[in-house]
Amino acid sequence: MVVYDRVEPDDPSPLPHMLSFASYAQRHDLGTQSNGSVRLTHLGDFAASPVHLQAMKVRGLESVIDLMLRSDDESIDFLEIGFAYPVTETQAAAIEAIGMHLAGTWLRRVPSIFAANLKLVEQRASSRRQLLDPLSFENPYNLTRMEHTVARLVAEGETRARILEKLKIGKSTLTRHLIGIYAKVGVSSLRELSRRLDADGK
Repeated sequence: MVVYDRVEPDDPSPLPHMLSFASYAQRHDLGTQSNGSVRLTHLGDFAASPVHLQAMKVRGLESVIDLMLRSDDESIDFLEIGFAYPVTETQAAAIEAIGMHLAGTWLRRVPSIFAANLKLVEQRASSRRQLLDPLSFENPYNLTRMEHTVARLVAEGETRARILEKLKIGKSTLTRHLIGIYAKVGVSSLRELSRRLDADGK
C-alpha cells in the first residue's frame, strides 16, 4: 500500500526513494482520477526520471499498475502493484473491473486505520514530551539552531522584548520561531514553554 502526501507536479522529493511510481506517472493529473480507476505504466515510461527508472530496475519490475483508492485535499491513497513482466491493457482492465470494490473496501477501513495511527503518534509524542529535554545535547525535537537559541533564552527567563533585542530580529520572525518550537515540543504558549523548560532544567 502506498500512501503519501499530495505533491506538486514537478516538485522533486527530498526523499525520492520514498515516493511511489504513481507520483511520477500521474504527476500532471495526480488526484484527479476517480476512485477505482487504474493507471498502467511500463519501464520505458520512466525514462525521463532516473530515480524512478532505477527503482524499477532494482525491483525487477517491467510494469506498474496504480489503483486509485481515495483522494481528498490532504492525501491520496493508491494500491500500487508491480509486475516482473509487461502487463497488457486487457490485463489492466481486468484489475480495473474490481477497482471500485477495492476502493470501497479501503474507504471503509480508512477511518479506523488512520484513527489508530493518529492515536499511536499522539502517544509517542506525549511520551517524548514527558521524557525528553528540548535543550539537551541530543536535540530530541530537532529544533533548528535559531529555535534552540530562542528556547534557551526563554529558559533563562527572558521576555519577548529582551529576546528581540538580543537576537536583533523582528516580531514576526520571533513568532515564527516560537510557533515552530511549540509544534515540535508540544506546547501552545510561551508560558507553557517556559514551565516545560523550567521543569526539564530541575
